[in-house]
Amino acid sequence: MAAKILLVASDPAEALFLSETLVQGGYRVIPSDDAITALPLTRREAPDLVLVDLTLTGAMMLLSRLSFFPDTATIPTLALADSQLVAGEAMRMGTRAVLSKPIVTPDLLAAVSDHVMSPGALTAAPPTLLAHPPRLDALRNLGVLDTPPEEIYDRFTRLVSHIVDVPVALISLVDGNRQFFKSQVGLREPWATMRQTPLSHSFCQFTATFRQPVVINDATEHPLVAHNLAVSEMDVAAYAGVPLITSSGEAVGSLCAIDAKPREWSDDEVAALTDLGAILMELLELRSPGRAKDSESRRSEVA
Repeated sequence: MAAKILLVASDPAEALFLSETLVQGGYRVIPSDDAITALPLTRREAPDLVLVDLTLTGAMMLLSRLSFFPDTATIPTLALADSQLVAGEAMRMGTRAVLSKPIVTPDLLAAVSDHVMSPGALTAAPPTLLAHPPRLDALRNLGVLDTPPEEIYDRFTRLVSHIVDVPVALISLVDGNRQFFKSQVGLREPWATMRQTPLSHSFCQFTATFRQPVVINDATEHPLVAHNLAVSEMDVAAYAGVPLITSSGEAVGSLCAIDAKPREWSDDEVAALTDLGAILMELLELRSPGRAKDSESRRSEVA
């Protein structure tokens, strides 16, 4: 089946040229001439790639919104620009590549071919989602970043290791540039002592930003993570992670199971992880400094 390209351009002549070029290149084109309606159109059609003309009014806003929502942030975007300043701004918003206008047909088709959606088109979590201020505030408010190991949380990772039969289990909290392990079982050194990694070694960044379970049977063959350094340096061959979502709706990390060899994860195993993750999130919030202060205040009022 031909890949779907959502083309967002307002100039009729240029839009026609781009559409014809893409169709001749073997792609199916969904046209849009309005940046406001392009976002709901993207969410409804789930294209394999979005091609945006940055001279369109509202184009930058569209790029920003596409990178914000988990269901559209994973869709690669290409942009067409007539200035280096605009091109740079688009790249900072997560656009995979910017083509200079006027468009050269071979360059357009080559760029689309390089970036059209596959399971691995997104090789890092969108920075705009990871650094979203409410998400980072919710993470900090839990009061567990950079705190020592605690037995109450280590029980969760031991349970995951036992129930799912894996050598490694993690409670991973993901901020804007790293993942911190509140608890871990089975990690080899130096990671066990460091209790954190940069995002270059993180699968949990995707669990947190996608806000849904991420299940990978063979990391070496999965384009999303095949080049992640956790594969080569931490022996991560199979991964199943469920998001830790606060009561305010912010995904702050993952409870995950890791195997050093490829494996098929069962629905029951993912369901068990999901239940344990929900209980863990309730515990994290109950033990957060803010909740503890509220409880202490209520006890004082009763006394």
